[in-house]
Amino acid sequence: MRKIFLVLIIFGILLLVSGCDNYLFGRGCKGPGCGVGQEVPISDILKMPEDCVSYYDGCNTCSEFRGELRCTNWDCEFIEEPKCLVSKIKPEFNPPEDCIRYNDGCNVCDLINGSWLCADKSCERFTEPKCWKYGDPPLFNPSKNCLSYDDGCNICHLKKGNWECYEEICKTYREPSCIRMKVTIPSKCKKYFDGCNVCDIFNGELRICTQKGCGEYEEPKCLEYRWI
Repeated sequence: MRKIFLVLIIFGILLLVSGCDNYLFGRGCKGPGCGVGQEVPISDILKMPEDCVSYYDGCNTCSEFRGELRCTNWDCEFIEEPKCLVSKIKPEFNPPEDCIRYNDGCNVCDLINGSWLCADKSCERFTEPKCWKYGDPPLFNPSKNCLSYDDGCNICHLKKGNWECYEEICKTYREPSCIRMKVTIPSKCKKYFDGCNVCDIFNGELRICTQKGCGEYEEPKCLEYRWI
Protein backbone atom coordinates (compact mmCIF):
# COMPACT_ATOMS: atom_id res chain seq x y z
CA MET A 1 0.00 0.00 0.00
CA ARG A 2 2.86 2.36 0.89
CA LYS A 3 4.56 1.67 -2.47
CA ILE A 4 1.38 2.48 -4.42
CA PHE A 5 0.97 5.75 -2.49
CA LEU A 6 4.59 6.68 -3.25
CA VAL A 7 4.11 5.99 -6.98
CA LEU A 8 1.01 8.24 -7.05
CA ILE A 9 2.94 11.09 -5.37
CA ILE A 10 5.81 10.81 -7.89
CA PHE A 11 3.32 10.78 -10.80
CA GLY A 12 1.62 13.93 -9.47
CA ILE A 13 4.97 15.72 -9.14
CA LEU A 14 5.85 14.85 -12.77
CA LEU A 15 2.55 16.34 -13.95
CA LEU A 16 3.20 19.57 -12.08
CA VAL A 17 6.73 19.84 -13.50
CA SER A 18 5.60 19.25 -17.09
CA GLY A 19 2.77 21.77 -16.81
CA CYS A 20 0.44 19.49 -18.80
CA ASP A 21 -3.12 18.78 -17.83
CA ASN A 22 -6.13 17.26 -19.57
CA TYR A 23 -8.03 20.49 -19.06
CA LEU A 24 -6.52 23.96 -19.19
CA PHE A 25 -8.07 27.35 -18.67
CA GLY A 26 -8.48 29.45 -21.80
CA ARG A 27 -6.04 27.90 -24.28
CA GLY A 28 -3.75 24.97 -25.19
CA CYS A 29 -0.77 23.22 -23.69
CA LYS A 30 1.57 24.87 -21.16
CA GLY A 31 5.01 23.51 -20.36
CA PRO A 32 7.53 21.19 -22.03
CA GLY A 33 6.45 17.87 -23.51
CA CYS A 34 2.92 19.02 -24.34
CA GLY A 35 3.39 18.88 -28.12
CA VAL A 36 4.63 21.07 -30.92
CA GLY A 37 1.55 21.35 -33.14
CA GLN A 38 -0.27 24.49 -34.19
CA GLU A 39 -1.85 26.38 -31.27
CA VAL A 40 -5.25 28.03 -31.38
CA PRO A 41 -4.87 31.80 -30.88
CA ILE A 42 -6.47 33.03 -27.66
CA SER A 43 -8.45 35.53 -29.77
CA ASP A 44 -10.19 32.63 -31.57
CA ILE A 45 -11.26 31.03 -28.29
CA LEU A 46 -12.63 34.34 -27.08
CA LYS A 47 -14.88 34.46 -30.19
CA MET A 48 -17.14 31.91 -28.47
CA PRO A 49 -20.67 33.38 -28.69
CA GLU A 50 -22.30 34.45 -25.42
CA ASP A 51 -25.18 32.00 -25.93
CA CYS A 52 -22.76 29.07 -26.55
CA VAL A 53 -21.95 26.72 -23.66
CA SER A 54 -19.78 24.22 -25.55
CA TYR A 55 -17.50 25.45 -28.34
CA TYR A 56 -15.15 23.75 -30.83
CA ASP A 57 -12.33 26.25 -31.47
CA GLY A 58 -10.94 24.37 -34.48
CA CYS A 59 -8.77 22.03 -32.42
CA ASN A 60 -10.15 21.62 -28.91
CA THR A 61 -13.58 21.60 -27.29
CA CYS A 62 -14.12 24.37 -24.74
CA SER A 63 -16.95 24.37 -22.19
CA GLU A 64 -18.12 26.50 -19.31
CA PHE A 65 -17.37 24.97 -15.90
CA ARG A 66 -18.32 26.83 -12.72
CA GLY A 67 -18.24 30.14 -14.53
CA GLU A 68 -14.87 29.55 -16.22
CA LEU A 69 -13.89 28.41 -19.71
CA ARG A 70 -12.06 25.07 -19.85
CA CYS A 71 -10.66 23.42 -22.97
CA THR A 72 -9.39 19.97 -23.85
CA ASN A 73 -5.68 19.80 -24.64
CA TRP A 74 -5.27 18.12 -28.03
CA ASP A 75 -2.15 18.89 -30.06
CA CYS A 76 -3.37 19.74 -33.60
CA GLU A 77 -1.35 19.86 -36.81
CA PHE A 78 -3.95 22.10 -38.46
CA ILE A 79 -6.92 24.16 -37.33
CA GLU A 80 -10.47 23.49 -38.57
CA GLU A 81 -13.47 25.80 -38.75
CA PRO A 82 -14.67 26.81 -35.24
CA LYS A 83 -18.31 26.15 -34.34
CA CYS A 84 -20.70 26.12 -31.40
CA LEU A 85 -21.58 22.57 -30.30
CA VAL A 86 -24.16 23.34 -27.60
CA SER A 87 -26.15 26.57 -27.49
CA LYS A 88 -28.76 28.19 -25.26
CA ILE A 89 -30.68 29.34 -28.36
CA LYS A 90 -32.79 26.91 -30.40
CA PRO A 91 -31.40 26.62 -33.96
CA GLU A 92 -33.47 27.21 -37.08
CA PHE A 93 -35.53 24.19 -38.17
CA ASN A 94 -33.95 23.39 -41.54
CA PRO A 95 -33.81 19.66 -42.42
CA PRO A 96 -31.95 18.74 -45.65
CA GLU A 97 -33.84 17.69 -48.75
CA ASP A 98 -34.81 13.97 -48.72
CA CYS A 99 -34.45 13.81 -44.91
CA ILE A 100 -37.24 11.85 -43.20
CA ARG A 101 -35.91 11.80 -39.59
CA TYR A 102 -34.30 14.92 -38.16
CA ASN A 103 -32.83 15.93 -34.82
CA ASP A 104 -33.56 19.66 -34.46
CA GLY A 105 -31.03 20.07 -31.63
CA CYS A 106 -33.55 19.10 -28.94
CA ASN A 107 -36.23 16.77 -30.32
CA VAL A 108 -36.34 13.99 -32.90
CA CYS A 109 -38.75 14.76 -35.73
CA ASP A 110 -40.27 12.42 -38.36
CA LEU A 111 -41.67 13.37 -41.75
CA ILE A 112 -45.16 11.81 -41.93
CA ASN A 113 -47.47 12.40 -44.90
CA GLY A 114 -45.54 15.52 -45.91
CA SER A 115 -45.58 17.13 -42.44
CA TRP A 116 -42.99 17.13 -39.66
CA LEU A 117 -44.07 15.59 -36.34
CA CYS A 118 -41.64 16.24 -33.46
CA ALA A 119 -41.36 15.06 -29.88
CA ASP A 120 -42.32 17.69 -27.31
CA LYS A 121 -39.32 17.64 -24.98
CA SER A 122 -38.38 20.99 -23.42
CA CYS A 123 -34.67 21.86 -23.70
CA GLU A 124 -32.55 24.59 -22.15
CA ARG A 125 -29.53 23.66 -24.29
CA PHE A 126 -29.42 22.71 -27.98
CA THR A 127 -26.96 20.62 -29.97
CA GLU A 128 -26.14 21.01 -33.67
CA PRO A 129 -29.12 19.84 -35.83
CA LYS A 130 -28.57 16.75 -37.96
CA CYS A 131 -30.47 14.45 -40.32
CA TRP A 132 -30.69 10.96 -38.85
CA LYS A 133 -32.37 9.20 -41.77
CA TYR A 134 -32.87 9.82 -45.48
CA GLY A 135 -35.76 8.56 -47.61
CA ASP A 136 -34.89 8.67 -51.29
CA PRO A 137 -31.14 8.39 -52.05
CA PRO A 138 -29.38 11.77 -51.80
CA LEU A 139 -28.44 13.51 -55.04
CA PHE A 140 -25.19 12.11 -56.51
CA ASN A 141 -23.17 15.30 -56.74
CA PRO A 142 -19.39 14.93 -56.21
CA SER A 143 -17.32 18.09 -56.56
CA LYS A 144 -15.14 18.72 -59.62
CA ASN A 145 -11.84 17.50 -58.11
CA CYS A 146 -13.29 14.59 -56.16
CA LEU A 147 -11.72 11.15 -56.80
CA SER A 148 -13.52 9.04 -54.16
CA TYR A 149 -17.07 9.79 -53.03
CA ASP A 150 -19.40 8.49 -50.31
CA ASP A 151 -22.85 8.79 -51.90
CA GLY A 152 -24.63 8.18 -48.59
CA CYS A 153 -24.76 4.42 -49.07
CA ASN A 154 -21.78 3.23 -51.14
CA ILE A 155 -18.18 4.30 -51.73
CA CYS A 156 -17.53 5.34 -55.34
CA HIS A 157 -14.23 5.81 -57.19
CA LEU A 158 -13.55 7.82 -60.34
CA LYS A 159 -11.77 5.55 -62.86
CA LYS A 160 -10.91 6.68 -66.41
CA GLY A 161 -13.55 9.41 -66.26
CA ASN A 162 -16.39 7.16 -65.01
CA TRP A 163 -17.73 6.63 -61.50
CA GLU A 164 -17.69 3.05 -60.21
CA CYS A 165 -19.60 2.35 -56.99
CA TYR A 166 -20.12 -0.60 -54.70
CA GLU A 167 -23.67 -1.96 -54.91
CA GLU A 168 -24.78 -2.29 -51.31
CA ILE A 169 -28.54 -1.82 -50.81
CA CYS A 170 -29.28 0.73 -48.06
CA LYS A 171 -32.50 1.39 -46.16
CA THR A 172 -31.07 4.57 -44.67
CA TYR A 173 -28.51 7.02 -46.01
CA ARG A 174 -25.58 8.98 -44.61
CA GLU A 175 -24.87 12.55 -45.60
CA PRO A 176 -22.85 12.36 -48.88
CA SER A 177 -19.26 13.59 -48.82
CA CYS A 178 -16.07 13.51 -50.87
CA ILE A 179 -13.44 11.33 -49.16
CA ARG A 180 -10.52 11.86 -51.57
CA MET A 181 -9.68 14.89 -53.68
CA LYS A 182 -7.37 15.32 -56.67
CA VAL A 183 -4.21 17.00 -55.39
CA THR A 184 -0.85 18.25 -56.67
CA ILE A 185 1.84 17.10 -54.27
CA PRO A 186 4.93 19.35 -53.96
CA SER A 187 8.36 17.82 -54.49
CA LYS A 188 9.96 16.33 -51.33
CA CYS A 189 6.67 16.51 -49.40
CA LYS A 190 6.51 13.88 -46.65
CA LYS A 191 3.13 14.57 -45.01
CA TYR A 192 0.28 16.24 -46.94
CA PHE A 193 -3.08 17.76 -45.96
CA ASP A 194 -5.43 17.23 -48.95
CA GLY A 195 -8.05 19.66 -47.65
CA CYS A 196 -9.73 17.08 -45.45
CA ASN A 197 -7.35 14.30 -44.41
CA VAL A 198 -3.67 14.07 -43.49
CA CYS A 199 -1.71 11.63 -45.68
CA ASP A 200 1.77 10.11 -45.71
CA ILE A 201 3.58 10.39 -49.06
CA PHE A 202 5.49 7.51 -50.69
CA ASN A 203 7.15 7.94 -54.10
CA GLY A 204 5.20 11.12 -54.72
CA GLU A 205 1.76 9.53 -54.12
CA LEU A 206 -0.78 9.59 -51.29
CA ARG A 207 -0.62 6.20 -49.57
CA ILE A 208 -1.81 6.22 -45.94
CA CYS A 209 -4.49 8.79 -45.05
CA THR A 210 -6.87 9.47 -42.21
CA GLN A 211 -10.47 8.61 -43.12
CA LYS A 212 -12.45 11.68 -42.07
CA GLY A 213 -15.36 12.59 -44.36
CA CYS A 214 -15.65 16.29 -45.16
CA GLY A 215 -18.55 18.20 -46.68
CA GLU A 216 -16.30 21.16 -47.48
CA TYR A 217 -12.58 21.09 -48.27
CA GLU A 218 -9.95 23.52 -47.06
CA GLU A 219 -6.83 24.69 -48.90
CA PRO A 220 -4.51 21.66 -49.52
CA LYS A 221 -0.94 22.06 -48.30
CA CYS A 222 2.23 20.18 -47.44
CA LEU A 223 2.63 19.80 -43.67
CA GLU A 224 6.12 18.31 -43.57
CA TYR A 225 8.98 18.17 -46.09
CA ARG A 226 11.71 15.58 -46.56
CA TRP A 227 15.03 17.44 -46.72
CA ILE A 228 17.32 14.51 -47.48
